[in-house]
Amino acid sequence: MSNSVTAQSVETTAQAFLRAIVANALVHFKEPAKMSELQDACHLPALDMDILRYTLGSNADLFTSTERRWTLSTRFEEATRPVHAVVEGILRNTGQPVALEPLAFLLAEVYHRAPQAMAVVIYRLSDEHFFRLPDNRIGLREWLLRTDYDSAEDVAFYNYVDFAEAQKLLRKHSKFDGSPESVVALLRQVGTPLSARLIAFLQWYRNPESFHALKAYQSLLDTEGVMTFPLQEANTLEPVAHWALTEWVPQWLEAIRPQARQMAGVLAQLMAEPLVLSVEDVENMVQHVLQSPGVVTAEELARRFFDLTSSDPTYANDLDTITLSLKHDERVMWLGGTRFTHKANLPAYLFEVPESLSFPEVQFYTEEGEPLEFDMEDEGLSGTLRSDILDPLAQDVGDEEEQEVTIFPIPESVQCVVKARHKEIGTFPLCQIPAGFFQKEPNFQQITLIDETTGDRYTEVYVNYSTRLLFGLLDWYATREAVSGLIFTLTRTDDPFVFKVRWEDALEPRVHISRSRYEELLDMSTRMAQSYSTFDIICEILSTHRGGMEFLSILSEVNVIRRTRRRRVAAVLSAFQAFYLRGGLWHLDEKKRDAGIDRAKRKHIKK
Repeated sequence: MSNSVTAQSVETTAQAFLRAIVANALVHFKEPAKMSELQDACHLPALDMDILRYTLGSNADLFTSTERRWTLSTRFEEATRPVHAVVEGILRNTGQPVALEPLAFLLAEVYHRAPQAMAVVIYRLSDEHFFRLPDNRIGLREWLLRTDYDSAEDVAFYNYVDFAEAQKLLRKHSKFDGSPESVVALLRQVGTPLSARLIAFLQWYRNPESFHALKAYQSLLDTEGVMTFPLQEANTLEPVAHWALTEWVPQWLEAIRPQARQMAGVLAQLMAEPLVLSVEDVENMVQHVLQSPGVVTAEELARRFFDLTSSDPTYANDLDTITLSLKHDERVMWLGGTRFTHKANLPAYLFEVPESLSFPEVQFYTEEGEPLEFDMEDEGLSGTLRSDILDPLAQDVGDEEEQEVTIFPIPESVQCVVKARHKEIGTFPLCQIPAGFFQKEPNFQQITLIDETTGDRYTEVYVNYSTRLLFGLLDWYATREAVSGLIFTLTRTDDPFVFKVRWEDALEPRVHISRSRYEELLDMSTRMAQSYSTFDIICEILSTHRGGMEFLSILSEVNVIRRTRRRRVAAVLSAFQAFYLRGGLWHLDEKKRDAGIDRAKRKHIKK
């Protein structure tokens, strides 16, 4: 007799359940399935790749793989086997009825016949070997209780049910009336799966006159929270169908998870195959990137299209294969590392220098027609201006020296000083960052900044070598009030596209502008930007700083009023007699404001 209420170990039950649930999912695929597709088809949120790989790898008699895709071994059965035997094997492994259509498609692979022809064969066989539900699902007749015997003892005996055990259950659960609700209550009280025929016997025993085997089975099959799967019992040759509650599944999966993780590495090694991409594979990945609204990573593509995870032995090489294939496709945009996107997903402003950072071409003249806007040869620059203009803080996007060499070794950290116009729009000039600090490729790359203090991550940050700008810093800048002169430290990490970032307490005094002074400069910009020469603008600035100003401070304030290149400011300071240098600071001599250009400097003015 079947000892249907002897509790199996949770691990054994979990293994049997997973074997059945995966088998049932695979039956419904017309072609071998990727692991990710199979994972989705099982409809189990807690089913991770380790458990799925463990289930597939530990049931080699039932599952087989081809080109990183999985199917039932049944697909490769000998065509000489009787059809009913093949169908019986499928149903025993799923432990539940299977629709006629997927059965027909699977058998069509085995017997090399049309699916429609095999559907007719299965349909005819169902009258003799199987039962058929109204929706054309096919099940094993042995799952139904046979009741055409003279006594209850005989019904139990010929259905492999322990009569004494059944009576004991009924005495203990006196409220059991055979309804689906009472079956659920019984299962919950017993706490373990019960064989389908034991449940059917209890239902018949309570209501022998009204009991209908097929209807009773279907009513349970359609009951929410109830499921059926095959479970091996000690004294049976084949697994026996059992009823169970779906609420037990999370517990089963957690019980099997440690074992699955322990075996994951071994199974991954056994299943390992280096990734070889076909033209179709590449096209599918490209289309996925083009249709995605955001960034797609090679890791995501590896999982989605090839069921690869970091536990796979060939994972690193496979990621390189995927990345390399997409880097060479002009339809997608490589953002660095393993990240790709459709360029249309990115706003156009990321690919051009913002208008507020452009330098307007202006020219003003003296009454004699002499130009007031000019540049000067380095030899004509006064004081320390020749070195001042080479300071990275003096340089800016569109006004910087060429970086001919990479600093070696590349520093682990760099200090960055934020100027007013960049603070307003969330940009930063690359001229302050040594060559080699960021990766050389690609020309446009996405990086991530991690705030060392708060842990906040800023992922929408971009390095554009064409525009020589960092974009996407507006949220980071918004965490500080100061307008200009803020200092932050950028530190490299093990990931070349991830950086730690930290605000420093101090401000850079040479470019710092207070909020009130900034408002004054904006007012001056409204009045002067279009109609004042650089000379006049500097005069206005120095007239409010009687104690003098450093070159960088003058340059910073001039650039709030109107974007002006450093060499232009240096040339004006050097050429006009109204300006003089004392103690490292530039001053305005109001008496010489109209004195014009120093004659000795004229020879150095560029024509």
